[in-house]
Amino acid sequence: LPGECADAVCLDAIFFAEDRIAALREVKRILRPAGRYAFTGPETDTPTRPGHVRDWTPLLDAAGLELESKEEVPRFAEQLSRVYALWLEHLDEIRAEIGETAAERLEDEAQTVAPTLETRRSIFIRAGRGRP
Repeated sequence: LPGECADAVCLDAIFFAEDRIAALREVKRILRPAGRYAFTGPETDTPTRPGHVRDWTPLLDAAGLELESKEEVPRFAEQLSRVYALWLEHLDEIRAEIGETAAERLEDEAQTVAPTLETRRSIFIRAGRGRP
């Protein structure tokens, strides 16, 4: 996308980026001067994996985005736990629908992420373009 082409960006998969600061800089690049960026991202006080984030604020700062607000998503752990339980409950049907490899990935995620949900928060973040 060309620079400064967007009034707003809502990219809710930023936490999957290998280089999050580079991804956030790209968001800043395409935002117009008064543009806003909104996303949800997990934060944890007890990171157990390299990709876990304690606080998104320093990453936003490093990318030149200014934090405007942060709010915890209500009942995040409860809702995602239910999704994982449903995946495991219906694994045979899922396997028939999307295949063995994809079903195994879902099963692995449900079994490894579900136990960590109580230590994670899903945060809704709004940031502005900030400094040049």
